[in-house]
Amino acid sequence: MRLLLCAVAAMALLLAGSGCATVEGGNAEFGWIVSKEGADFNKSGPAQDVPDRHLERGTRCRIIGAAGDCYKVQLVSGETGFISTDAISPAPKEDSATGQGLGGG
Repeated sequence: MRLLLCAVAAMALLLAGSGCATVEGGNAEFGWIVSKEGADFNKSGPAQDVPDRHLERGTRCRIIGAAGDCYKVQLVSGETGFISTDAISPAPKEDSATGQGLGGG
């Protein structure tokens, strides 16, 4: 059902000629991380039957668009693809002096 929902949303965006919608607030930096080990990463679209690869937990990315319950993301490597919205979360803030995450965990 989730794949069908992503497919419908992606097709609607393509038919509208608008590509991916911009996520509110955007994020120019790689301020998001993969929070689910082995998260599906789909290069061609959010409704692929078989993912191109699986991402490790902690992989940094930035959100560049949205389609249904998927985000279009760019990895630090420059690759772009789709990942489920429940598989990423904001990266912890880092202390600029130590590079370590702030706020427990």
